[in-house]
Amino acid sequence: MEVTVKVVDITPSIAAEMLAKNTNNRALKPSVVEKYKRDLLSGKWIFGTSAIRVASDGTLLDGQHRLKAIVDANVTVKMVVINNMPKDAIRVIDSGSSRSVSDMFKIEGSAYANLLGGIITRHRGFLKEKYDVASHVRYTHQEIWDIYQNDIAVYDDAAKRAAAWAKKCKIIPPCLLGALYIYLTKEKKHPENKVNLFIEQLCDIVPSDNETFSTFRRIIINYRLVGKKLTEAHLVVYIIRAWNAYLKDRTLRAFKNMDPSNTDVWFL
Repeated sequence: MEVTVKVVDITPSIAAEMLAKNTNNRALKPSVVEKYKRDLLSGKWIFGTSAIRVASDGTLLDGQHRLKAIVDANVTVKMVVINNMPKDAIRVIDSGSSRSVSDMFKIEGSAYANLLGGIITRHRGFLKEKYDVASHVRYTHQEIWDIYQNDIAVYDDAAKRAAAWAKKCKIIPPCLLGALYIYLTKEKKHPENKVNLFIEQLCDIVPSDNETFSTFRRIIINYRLVGKKLTEAHLVVYIIRAWNAYLKDRTLRAFKNMDPSNTDVWFL
């Protein structure tokens, strides 16, 4: 049977019919469906990003997450549908390398492609006052691109700074530093030179007599030496304590109540 390719307006009912023949696929991931649904409802879905693939016997081979998102969003979406594909094609569909957020920024010509996605997602986490700033929401590529477009200069500046800090600072992820810089200067309205100095003293790029910074670094490095895992959420709590002490011109010789699930401390 000849393979056919056509553009179809897929309604929620058509999507449901196709999903009824989704009998031989990987497990559905609700988080992926939710990402697609947000793009569909916000009008950010881009036509032609990938095709729905159907076997010659009608079995759905590829597209279950997109189709489920159409059903959940209750919208009609124009999509490319490939029919009459060999059923064993399912073994190799999506087995290649997917395009990452970093790939997206690199294609667009960004000099900081490896940093921008991480800075943006962490900055959004800071805005929601979440300690686990990196994983509170799984953003789609289009959502990240739109956020970037709304504040290109701010994110590019933070990425440039983070790239420079990363050359000398190995104890804090550069994406976290970039997001922190934006949050403290833009949302918290602290002077850029004060925030910049804090980050450079925290990372020991610029020396400081304040024992808060040396205590912070000793604790973080000790985690690595003893092989203990320090989550990013936990690291953020340490940074908050150090920043608040720095802002009040206080010295911390010990960090207490550091469990992210057991504290409500936030940046001043």
